[in-house]
Amino acid sequence: MIASPGFAYLAVTAAVALAVVALFMAGWLARRERRQRRHQRLIEAVVENSPAVIYVKDLAGRYLMVNQRYIDIFRLERAQVIGKTDFDFFPNDVAAAFRAMDERVAVTETALTEEETAPLDDGLHTYVSVKTPLRDEAGLSYAVFGISTDITEQRRAEEALHASERRNRLIVETALDAIVTIDHSGRITEWSPQAEAIFGWPPADALGRLVDETIMPERYRAAHKMGLERYLATGEAKVLNKRIELTALRRDGQEFPIELSITPIHEGDVVSFCAFVRDITERKAVELRQRVLLDELNHRVKNSLASVQSIALLSRVTSPTLDQYYESLDGRLVALARAHDLLTQGSWEGASLAEIVEGTLAPYDDPGQTGTRGIDGIAITLSPNAALTLHMAFHELATNAAKYGALSRTGGRVDVHWHETDVDGVPVIRLFWRETGGPEVSPTEHRGFGLRMVQQGVERELEGKLDLSFDSAGLCCAMSLPVSAKVMPA
Repeated sequence: MIASPGFAYLAVTAAVALAVVALFMAGWLARRERRQRRHQRLIEAVVENSPAVIYVKDLAGRYLMVNQRYIDIFRLERAQVIGKTDFDFFPNDVAAAFRAMDERVAVTETALTEEETAPLDDGLHTYVSVKTPLRDEAGLSYAVFGISTDITEQRRAEEALHASERRNRLIVETALDAIVTIDHSGRITEWSPQAEAIFGWPPADALGRLVDETIMPERYRAAHKMGLERYLATGEAKVLNKRIELTALRRDGQEFPIELSITPIHEGDVVSFCAFVRDITERKAVELRQRVLLDELNHRVKNSLASVQSIALLSRVTSPTLDQYYESLDGRLVALARAHDLLTQGSWEGASLAEIVEGTLAPYDDPGQTGTRGIDGIAITLSPNAALTLHMAFHELATNAAKYGALSRTGGRVDVHWHETDVDGVPVIRLFWRETGGPEVSPTEHRGFGLRMVQQGVERELEGKLDLSFDSAGLCCAMSLPVSAKVMPA
């Protein structure tokens, strides 16, 4: 049977079409393969050059693939790794931790993100690991794919920041100065423990309050507001970055002196202020005491110089010879120096009457004889002026006794005793100086400079009275000293 021309044409056309389709498919498949190869090379390039550690492990934990980063940081050969497990390269505890996470991914069949640690040459490094299951065409998991990123430096930076914050907080909490921070509106934003101790406001009550209404006396508040507004508007300030002394206000309304320094803190366009406040109440008290002591010292020096001048002048007038003048002047100056020593030991706040008497008579003790003196009386505190006056008085009495009285011969004795009594409703200290066992004393109206100085000192400085009696048994001196701030029972 001979085919018709139409059928032959149709057959040729079909053959040509199939050839064209075959050629097209061959070209498409070739292009698809090239694209896949390019994609594959691209993926391989990304994996190999990634700064993260990339790996694939089967469900038994054996490595199927690792990238170059893995090889570099753990200093291994790729051939050493493939087919091995973590237990072949890492300490057991590290490998067990890796394996535990891999198993959690396989069991849950979900991606997990956790932190892991791995030992490197410079110590342990921290990694954030993202692991996910790989599935075959049937959807069954056959491997675990992981990407681990080293966050050691970031973690160290975070830990350093946290440590710095802890140190700063510790400094604030233990600082002796109160630390108060305010915002641009003047409201308190930070309040240290020492601020609570100084001002009496707990943080819960202080935070958010206006600082001027919390710790400033009312007379300072207007100036504070004006200064804050001026600084925010112009940047000009009179009190910033300086140490100034002011008066602050406690919660109970008590004012007290402080030393203050304020520093502005700029964070972008936002400004706040940090104030360091020190309670200087004690320092001010010390300064006041020093001023008082200096004034008192100045007064004492002037008085002492006047006393020395008077002693020198009158000793010269009453001494018949130059040798006697030197002797009397030297003795009186030594007595004055002893009184000053005694007062200096008590910081010039005064001395006791017993100390004055003991100090005066001690130089006249005879080592070979006992019972040369007797001292007895209640505790009496003397002001500095009273101590000097009585010390000089007893010195003159002792000197007179050593020259002419009981202390001038063996067997002589001096007794000093005092007590408090009442005279016409006024408390008085009665003091008696009695000499016995000395030469017979003849009454006389003449009194030397020393005894006149004793009488004038008692009457003028202490507003007291002094009576001297020269009986045959020995000199007797009786003093009546009104109780006052100068002479006071302890």
